[in-house]
Amino acid sequence: MSLLEKLRSDKIISAVIVTGVFLTISVIIAFLWQDYKFDSSKSIDSEKIGQLGDFVGGMVGSLWSLAGVFLFYKALTEQRDDFKTNSTALDLQIDALNQQVSEFKLNREELKLNRRIYEEQAKTARIQQFESSFYSLINVYLKTREFLDSRDGGFFCKVTENICSHYNESQYQTEETRSKLVNSFSVTYSKQRDDLSRYFRTLYRILSTIDEATCLDNKEKFYYAKIIRSQLSDNELLLIYYNSYTFFGEKSRFHILRYNLLKHVPVLNTPTFKDLNSILNNDSLAIVFEFIREFLSKHFSKFYDVEDESEKIEEKLNDLNVIFGIYFEGEINLKIYTSNNIENNKININTDDFQNFLYSVIYEFLVYQTYLLDDKIKIEKSKITYDDSSVFCFKILTNEVININKDSY
Repeated sequence: MSLLEKLRSDKIISAVIVTGVFLTISVIIAFLWQDYKFDSSKSIDSEKIGQLGDFVGGMVGSLWSLAGVFLFYKALTEQRDDFKTNSTALDLQIDALNQQVSEFKLNREELKLNRRIYEEQAKTARIQQFESSFYSLINVYLKTREFLDSRDGGFFCKVTENICSHYNESQYQTEETRSKLVNSFSVTYSKQRDDLSRYFRTLYRILSTIDEATCLDNKEKFYYAKIIRSQLSDNELLLIYYNSYTFFGEKSRFHILRYNLLKHVPVLNTPTFKDLNSILNNDSLAIVFEFIREFLSKHFSKFYDVEDESEKIEEKLNDLNVIFGIYFEGEINLKIYTSNNIENNKININTDDFQNFLYSVIYEFLVYQTYLLDDKIKIEKSKITYDDSSVFCFKILTNEVININKDSY
């Protein structure tokens, strides 16, 4: 034990205090015995009493002052020990709090995980509920189609043939030709209203169920819409196509555009293209039609993309040795390059008919299938002839943003 530790011990301090008390009592006794013999009759000598007080104050007071110093030192050291103890206790409390914080974090992560699991389970339950309704509606749709198509050797085929029978013109696409074709559909629709309206309502209900499903994201909605699209026959697609241009089919345009429902509509089977296709008697026009569809779907939107710096895009259709180009020159220009004699491109119709065909195809994708009005867009066509090649030019004049129908996912 060190000297400082001995000095602040209770025994040392008590010994100093007791010594001071003992000395005081002893001196007083000795003083009274020596001078007064404990005789109360003697008068008190104030001088000697003062000497006694000086002695007691000097000697004993010093001892007690020393004891006070020891007590003060002890109090300081004990206070310091208390500070250390409190600091240790505080550190332990901090550690405990940190441990609690860690536990809270773990609990929070666990709650988040449980919440995600719950949300996934809830979403799965909602999707299962949706699919139950969805496939029930598909079953209703298939039964409706089967019921209609089982009559008279093919209901949908006969309806489309009946529509075309009222349309006897063969020319390239204009608003007038489309209006006549829609009128032909309206005549047929009025005769078959009960059956066709039932069919369209069933199909519209399925598409609305998909679109209104809050448990699905856009990609998932498109997936289910593709299931519906895969079930549609060519004749059904033509009926949906014609119906969408009528007053009664306006609501269907939203779903048609959103889910590219008419992607596989056989446009070449419509009266506008049918005669040309039959004259050609091969697949050349169908190949050109599909190539233009893909070409416009890939590149047309780049005109509106401020980050795209393309001035022109050209692609070659190797099967027919035809070059397609799109040029961004303030407005959009489409150009198709062929041989001067297009028979060298395996296209066995005259250049005027081919130009009208190209015009009709471009008009189909930019105007009809986007439901733009004629007063909102104009397409100017021209032809440039060189010694060994021809260029069919189409200038697109519009202030509208044209969104080509295509699959988003």
